[in-house]
Amino acid sequence: MGEEKPDEELMGKRKSSPRLSTTLVMSIII
Repeated sequence: MGEEKPDEELMGKRKSSPRLSTTLVMSIII
């Protein structure tokens, strides 16, 4: 499970979507 979380973040960041990555991280943190 822990490996899947970072994988998606890396994929999203590589897809040129920093806004989506930030939103996902913020949502998870909040």
